[in-house]
Amino acid sequence: MKSLFYTICLILSFLVSISAQRVLILNEGAVDFQTGKILEPVSLGAYSLTDQQYRKLFDIADMRFASDLQLDGDSYWVAADRKILRYRIKDDQLISEFNLTGVRKIFPHGDLLIVTRGEYLQPLSSYVQIYDKNSFALKFEIPAGQMNFTTENIVVKEDQAYVAVNNGFDFGNEVGKVLVIDLKKLVWTGTIELGDEGKNPENLMLYGDQLFTLNNRNFTDGSTISRIDLPDLKLSSTLRLPNVTSLCGTSVLVESAILYQESGKTDIGRYDIQTGQAGPYTGTSASYYGLNYDPRSQTVVGAETDFFSFGRVYLMDRAFKVREEFNAGISPGYFIFDYSQVSSTHNSASLTSVLLSNLAGEELLLKPGHQLKSLQIAGVDGIFKTFPISGEAVNIRSLAPGVYQLTALQGHTAVSERFVKL
Repeated sequence: MKSLFYTICLILSFLVSISAQRVLILNEGAVDFQTGKILEPVSLGAYSLTDQQYRKLFDIADMRFASDLQLDGDSYWVAADRKILRYRIKDDQLISEFNLTGVRKIFPHGDLLIVTRGEYLQPLSSYVQIYDKNSFALKFEIPAGQMNFTTENIVVKEDQAYVAVNNGFDFGNEVGKVLVIDLKKLVWTGTIELGDEGKNPENLMLYGDQLFTLNNRNFTDGSTISRIDLPDLKLSSTLRLPNVTSLCGTSVLVESAILYQESGKTDIGRYDIQTGQAGPYTGTSASYYGLNYDPRSQTVVGAETDFFSFGRVYLMDRAFKVREEFNAGISPGYFIFDYSQVSSTHNSASLTSVLLSNLAGEELLLKPGHQLKSLQIAGVDGIFKTFPISGEAVNIRSLAPGVYQLTALQGHTAVSERFVKL
């Protein structure tokens, strides 16, 4: 019995930060590219997983679009048109920013910030740059005279950065390359050529010692997935995806598979990494603009938009069954699950704990005098469900044995506690 309680305590301690409290959503907004007029600004919003409410946190003014959102410890980064911005995650306050024309993707790594760049009909002096993320001092770049193509996604493994090169803004002249950069020495060490079938890589995905690129080719003549073996930096294979004309950015690595959706369609395809085969996977009711996967909660996030009037976000399981859905800003394209345990700004001594015991059987026992009508309870998937309260107890027969988090809301006071169902 002593070892059982010790194990439970270890589990509770380990899982303090396992349940996400919110999903951050970067909305790209809307712009009239003919006139340059911004119709809806870039914005960042948050969806609370405890009370199922979305709210806009802030706008990023005067930016035509956004192109990336990255988590970095106690902060997060946004790439928006010609700015890179860093925010503190605990209160969503701006920490720092700097101007950079044509920023595409960003990747914080240690004290470095890796940046890819590209701008339509505007040549740049460099398409890959690495900055000190605190001072924004330029630490490394590849001059355009040595590599004159626009770049896109970034993956880092063991101090090696892999950068997709697509020349995607020069329509009809797309290329397919992956650059290799040593982040310790800050040296460009090599280039992996993807060949004619691997032109226009728009997504990089890392699985063990293998790197996968999803390639749009010329946007109209089919798409492919290339496999690169990282130990020897060799292109292993390239597969033409069946029944696909153009993907335009809707793909995501989910466990040992790459899920993808053709632009404008609702069917999902699946590339199995173990077998190297691709084909139909499942149908949905939405054509997703952005896709992401959170492995902690095993949740797929997808969003649809018409690019000028709405954005709707779906939280789904790996089979794309919708668990929750909500309206966000226009063109929601990038998502982060926030596990930082943001605390309520309305703490009150009147409600600090509701559980009579952190161990439960068929019922969860509550302290008397709580005046609560319901609780929200989540397992390791991070998805909260509402349970009604009867007197001083909550019926939890439907829950499997395991560790859970509950959230109780009384007025403006929120309390989170963990318990073990035996």
